[in-house]
Amino acid sequence: MKTIGDILSRDLTKQIEEVIQVNQTDEHSVYSEITEYVATDRIKEHYRELLGAMAEAPSTPTESVGIWVSGFFGSGKSSFAKNLGYVLSNPELLGERASELFKKQVKDKRASEFLDLINVKIPTEVVMFDVSKGSEVRRAEEKIAEIVYRALLSHLDYATDYDVAELEIELEGQGKLDEFVALSQEVNNRDWQMARKGAMKLNHASAILHRMNPSVFPAADSWAKSLGQRNTTITVETLLIVHSNSQPEDGPARRSPSSSTRWAATSHTAQTKSKICVPLSNTLAQSATTT
Repeated sequence: MKTIGDILSRDLTKQIEEVIQVNQTDEHSVYSEITEYVATDRIKEHYRELLGAMAEAPSTPTESVGIWVSGFFGSGKSSFAKNLGYVLSNPELLGERASELFKKQVKDKRASEFLDLINVKIPTEVVMFDVSKGSEVRRAEEKIAEIVYRALLSHLDYATDYDVAELEIELEGQGKLDEFVALSQEVNNRDWQMARKGAMKLNHASAILHRMNPSVFPAADSWAKSLGQRNTTITVETLLIVHSNSQPEDGPARRSPSSSTRWAATSHTAQTKSKICVPLSNTLAQSATTT
């Protein structure tokens, strides 16, 4: 006697996550999220509209670069935004590209054509984070630009402290960051990845700069003292500067995959009615809403 499970193509015993989490990024989880995704006709329409806007953006620039995904709890906002991020970054998952898995699930010819064009002509680096997590938000009044900036710094493996990150970026541009990092163990008796965290991070960085260039930094605390009570202001322009500086025309290669790469940040607000996709380039996308 056949059961319902026998006549269905999907494995009913397979565990399905009830709530999509941004930090579930291991290869098997991502593969499962894409291959288990079921897109309605309305969702397919939104993907077609959004991917079409992205594919056509280089030839038709627009200032409408943000995407607000709106819908009630459980309506699929997280899956929509995460899958968009997956297919734009297009990692290999268990031997197959994310975009190929997605196209098989969505089965929309036009959306697939747009996606193929984007993956070939507009390689994209995706920064995915959850603004509702306590680790992402430091102050209640914090601006979204600050949260996105720290997520971008972390993604590029810079320090999340603004002053330390600025120092790393400057040293990297001068070709001196490797020397700086290597000296951390000798000067501070700890690896730089650890030294740049915690209350003493400015002192640790300052001591290394003193060792590297004592004529400019005559004391171990010279650089730290020079910062004073500086209050760094982060704006959208700051994000674009970090992006453009990640692959300079001259000097050593930096952390952006290539100068043609476009950056897209997706921020999630779990348990609410909205998700925000924020492309960090004016050549990416127009606005779209899904409910």
